[in-house]
Amino acid sequence: MNKKSKNITKIIGPCNAPTLIKAQMSEDQLQRDYKYCMAQKIVKSMHEKGLLSVVECDKISEINRKTFSPYFADIIP
Repeated sequence: MNKKSKNITKIIGPCNAPTLIKAQMSEDQLQRDYKYCMAQKIVKSMHEKGLLSVVECDKISEINRKTFSPYFADIIP
């Protein structure tokens, strides 16, 4: 896989609200962020269907942050 850095100027978050940033991310980091967003969408969907409680969502989200190490992990609640 290509390890070149890419310039990112716009990211659409899980809540579909555009967030503008200017950063350099590797292809690997982009993949981790994408996988994290997809995992969080699944967690949110399961919660909305009543399959997970808020406490369970929080625990899974914490595990997802540790597993995928998203770029902004330090500021994600």
